[in-house]
Amino acid sequence: MPISEETVTENLLLDLYQKYPGDVTIVPFTKPLEGKTGADWAWSFESSDGTRSFPMLVQAKALDHRDHEYPEIGRFIGRSKTAPKKKQIDQLIRTAKKLNFPAVYAFYNHLDDESRVPANCQSLAMIGSPMPDSWGVSLARAEDVAASLADQTFDTHRKHSMPLHCLLCSRGTGRAGPGGSPMAIALSPMPLQAPTTGRHRGPGPSEDGTWHGRHIIFDLAYEASLVATHDGGSPLFSRLRKQFPNVAGVVIVRDAPPKG
Repeated sequence: MPISEETVTENLLLDLYQKYPGDVTIVPFTKPLEGKTGADWAWSFESSDGTRSFPMLVQAKALDHRDHEYPEIGRFIGRSKTAPKKKQIDQLIRTAKKLNFPAVYAFYNHLDDESRVPANCQSLAMIGSPMPDSWGVSLARAEDVAASLADQTFDTHRKHSMPLHCLLCSRGTGRAGPGGSPMAIALSPMPLQAPTTGRHRGPGPSEDGTWHGRHIIFDLAYEASLVATHDGGSPLFSRLRKQFPNVAGVVIVRDAPPKG
């Protein structure tokens, strides 16, 4: 029986929460009706002092049991009898543009054939880690996925993807850079910068895609995380669901303070 993207995401978030050396805040707004809304998760990677952040809007898709293709990347969403259905990937990109975040696909892979995995990571080679294991989760810009949507195979989408760990790569040093996670992501092999849409008021992305401060969705979500219950009674959760209807929840990953 295939495991759903939601189950893999929940396991990934639990593992991250338990093992990440910094702080992880996970705030689900509501149980997403993905077939109807196509809700995505907003992530923010932040420096230890909170002055810099790198946000992204993420949609997860799993490789099929044959290790061949991602059958759900071309799915349509919407159940209204009056409104036409729309492609989930189009909504992801539109919502990300409104937030001024990069739109990203997280691909859940399970590959045994090492020859199919790009051997382009020097950091893993230094520690002798198997390359297929590093591609358990890979990332791709949604715009690149959309451009190749007619072909849903792994072998096509690996060309514009990279392993998740590359976002926080220490270039084999084992140490985070002076700017922490946001700068590591900005220097990553994949250009994740969000397209700027005119002038902005308040916090916004710089040229390298990192933010000074963070978007209000993360401030509201963090405040909501301090509420004892997630039963929907808090005005903060009501505001989040109303203001960001296509976002299922928020993950804030903050670096641990530098040692010494």
